[in-house]
Amino acid sequence: NCSNTQFTCQKGVAISRPLTRCIDQGQKCNRIINCEDKSDELYCDRNFQNNDCPPDHTFCPDGKVCYRKDAQTCDGVSNCIDDSDEKDCNENKCSSNKHVYCPREKRCARRDNSYKCDGIVDCEDNSDEENCSKCNGDSNAFNCDSK
Repeated sequence: NCSNTQFTCQKGVAISRPLTRCIDQGQKCNRIINCEDKSDELYCDRNFQNNDCPPDHTFCPDGKVCYRKDAQTCDGVSNCIDDSDEKDCNENKCSSNKHVYCPREKRCARRDNSYKCDGIVDCEDNSDEENCSKCNGDSNAFNCDSK
């Protein structure tokens, strides 16, 4: 339960505090997505000017929230209401140790310590688990392909 000085994310967790759904009230409608489900920036009544973003942030293409374009484009986390910071990504834009490229979705997905062909689906379209040997290099593993 969140305190009366906090906002409760509707679904999912707070991005900066992944073990809780609570963010500070001041983070609601501050033009930066702080809840995984974006609920802290939905239904906000505001009029934006070009200078309304915090330093080192820029408006998302939809003009509703701000994000750090250099650091948060194609990082596997949606920082814009319309997900535009995660669209039209290519393999070169994905951070190789933290993300996996999903070619059909043209986006980077957080890999959460998993890798391509590890049996864990990182891409919504399952492309990171296609064309893989079931053994993943271990011919002694149970249920391995003998091909």
